[in-house]
Amino acid sequence: MLRRASTLLHVLVILTAGMIAGGSVATFAAFTYRSAAEQELRSAAETAIRGAVETARYDVWNQTLVAGQTANYTINGQNVSIQMVDINHLRPSTWLARGSATVAGRVYSLNIPIGLPKFPESEDLNWVYNPNNGHWYALVTVREGMTWATGAANAKTLTAPDGKTAYLATATSQPEWDWI
Repeated sequence: MLRRASTLLHVLVILTAGMIAGGSVATFAAFTYRSAAEQELRSAAETAIRGAVETARYDVWNQTLVAGQTANYTINGQNVSIQMVDINHLRPSTWLARGSATVAGRVYSLNIPIGLPKFPESEDLNWVYNPNNGHWYALVTVREGMTWATGAANAKTLTAPDGKTAYLATATSQPEWDWI
């Protein structure tokens, strides 16, 4: 039901009380009903945010938007703000796009993970063996601005020819550095 072009949010709460072993137990169930107008606003906001996230993904891949930055886009006439958050510690090679849009005076938000460009597959790399220390090395060229955490997360997805999980190389001796 609409009143004066505003939507009403109906909440039905059911309370059930009972007695179990001499104590009382209360069970609550909440149901939220949204009007058709509210659903249309929410849908318009979600469409705008998803469109802005796709634009932000392109900007991330082209290195014009980095983690910690916020970008503003206009999608379908809606102003959308996208904040990029580095969540590599939760999901390797992933940033989170936190989107928010204001539609008809209401703020809607949506979080969408964005996969980052990844290292090539293990079998596509030219692995080189160092007989001095028994380690395998592969040179991987990455985009400018890739964080150490993203590089480390990507490296863990690779498998060296000896079957060991890869990691970012750290030269720990002058002979190793000279070999590299």
